[in-house]
Amino acid sequence: MRVIREAATGQIGEDAVIYGTLEGPATVRGGVTVVLYGATAGPVYVERGARLLVYGANAGQIVNRGLVVVQGVDVGEITDVEEGETQLEPRIRASTAE
Repeated sequence: MRVIREAATGQIGEDAVIYGTLEGPATVRGGVTVVLYGATAGPVYVERGARLLVYGANAGQIVNRGLVVVQGVDVGEITDVEEGETQLEPRIRASTAE
């Protein structure tokens, strides 16, 4: 697994952990898992069979044909296409107290 400690962009064709920003246009290729500790910025394309796990913020636009999990803040836009699946798991949950 490749470790990236800066902004990443372009084609991502191998499993990677990114500490920073995933800047678009970027594509996560099929069969690849990207774990992002940071934020998305700009258009990100997740191909069929690819996984993007975001621990931080989605502040960009994601077109998802694979699996996208956002644990944190989602202020961007995620569009599931075909079999694409998105799971939003906010870190801060709404209070149930009245």
